[in-house]
Amino acid sequence: MADFDEEEAQFKDIKDSFHDISPNSYPLVITFHKFLMMLDGTLGNSYFERFLDATKLTHTVNCKVQLTKKLDASRVFTEIISHIKGGLGAMEAGDGKLNRDDYVQLSEGRVSNLSKQKREAIYDIFQAYEKMKMENGEFDLGDFVIDLHRRLMHEKYGGDQMDFVYIDEVQDLTVSQFALFKHMCINNTEEGFIFSGDTAQTIARGIDFRFQDLRHLFHKKFVSESRSNKLEERKEKGKLSKIFHLTQNFRTHAGILKLSQSIIDLICYFFPHSIDVSDPETSLIYGEAPVLLEYGENENPIIKIFGNSATGSGNIVGFGAEQVILVRDDGTKKDVSTFVGKHALVLTIVECKGLEFQRAGDTYWERRSKAAGLKAIADRIRTSQPEEANSILREAAEIFDAIGKADSAARCFSDLGEYEKAARIYLDKCGVPDLERAGECFFLAGCYKDAADVYARGNYFSKCLTVCAKGKLFQMGLQSIKYWKQHAIEGGVVARSCRNR
Repeated sequence: MADFDEEEAQFKDIKDSFHDISPNSYPLVITFHKFLMMLDGTLGNSYFERFLDATKLTHTVNCKVQLTKKLDASRVFTEIISHIKGGLGAMEAGDGKLNRDDYVQLSEGRVSNLSKQKREAIYDIFQAYEKMKMENGEFDLGDFVIDLHRRLMHEKYGGDQMDFVYIDEVQDLTVSQFALFKHMCINNTEEGFIFSGDTAQTIARGIDFRFQDLRHLFHKKFVSESRSNKLEERKEKGKLSKIFHLTQNFRTHAGILKLSQSIIDLICYFFPHSIDVSDPETSLIYGEAPVLLEYGENENPIIKIFGNSATGSGNIVGFGAEQVILVRDDGTKKDVSTFVGKHALVLTIVECKGLEFQRAGDTYWERRSKAAGLKAIADRIRTSQPEEANSILREAAEIFDAIGKADSAARCFSDLGEYEKAARIYLDKCGVPDLERAGECFFLAGCYKDAADVYARGNYFSKCLTVCAKGKLFQMGLQSIKYWKQHAIEGGVVARSCRNR
């Protein structure tokens, strides 16, 4: 899911509802999170009304060690999110969740690689997880999606209907998340949807995806139900478009593609039902195959590759600001960081998704994409590597500022604690000055006079007086009160600048 503050700025002109969207907003380009919030606002009784703190979103399984020590935590979370709470069977269950018996019976399917015993253990963890969330007043994305489905069953969707819906990165969605889109284009179900994605890039936490599963769901939940609702002949079979494979890769050279294809071939051979079979990707760019380093049985591969640079004995060369060491998970990241120290940036695959290194050219969109990727990385490593995170975030802020993305630049500088700089950007570089945010940043920077002046310009009466009191600007506060009293008009007030008063 996208950063909430960043998304708020990106879609500040689009309300959280599909009712009466301005024609100027089409074609409507939004994130999946924004889609969920708009769908929630379209239906009655928002899901978040039950929470005192709607920001408590649980993403991880944090159960007792004795429950999880014999199981891979990632596998457990995937089973909970994609199957127990997010699969087709879960959607058809009364409460949106598979019961224990139905989940355990999945072990008898031909695509299952989990025994009944493991599924029993996973369901125990699931129940502990649900209990923990309930006790803490928390929820996860699955709970939100289940509630949306429940409300859509009892309340007809009454928002704008779309003529066409295009969904990118569809591999990052569960079946139940994907099924929500069927309500958006009911007048053109059979021709109004385009889905794109890559199952080889399914790295989102908790997601277990195949295009074949999507085709089955689309026929059952989109096409068949649409025809049933229109009282058409139910026995008529819908014709689904074939899957088009885009095999030309424009970002990677041939050497890397050949290596990655060899890994995909192994996955297809040993786990034939876990990934879609597709034609190999090709590239017009020649490149040598990556070097594979072998090490002995008693050798530490990290020391062999990098040396023990953290203690000063290693000798890492060639690592610059646009290069990175990629590792599989947080555990490996911690091990590598111990030896590499501060000589190189270490990221997991999830952290680096979408970020490209040493890209040719310097166009607006390339720089914007790079800055967005840098900010995403900084957000992910802020807790584990705060100094590195600040360095990356500053680079992102400077790129945003250079390409005219003033709002994004200001948010980055604010996150860095450079509040006055952020305030100046909000005030001077945004197309329409964001006076409220500028005032907040001036206040955080201790620039109380500037904050009071900006709040006065924006008619933020109470905030202006609060700042005047905090900064002991009593004369300015009194003058502002007199002015507002004198210029009060029906339905609001007119304020003028307090500067130099």
